[in-house]
Amino acid sequence: MGEVSSTLLVGKRVLARDGRELGHVDSLVVETETWQVTALGVKVARDKLEQLNLKRKLVGSQSIIVPTSEITAANDAVMLKGLLSELSFSGGVPGKNDDGK
Repeated sequence: MGEVSSTLLVGKRVLARDGRELGHVDSLVVETETWQVTALGVKVARDKLEQLNLKRKLVGSQSIIVPTSEITAANDAVMLKGLLSELSFSGGVPGKNDDGK
């Protein structure tokens, strides 16, 4: 199993399976019992917000939470399993329906 410093992940581009950019990693979500990273916070590129049915904030940027189960690799960039067109967001979490499933 590989290890990487959080400082090396923050700022990396996040790409869909087809290579289209979603945004950049801006934080890590850590489960405090096991100290495992469970998700990445991703600052979404402004031009992708409408495509993902996310609202543009008046000030600042929109961030979402991407569970590590949706990530296939983290090398020069973080690669997602799906295409941007396949991603759905509710409460900032990809792949969840409005009812949380």
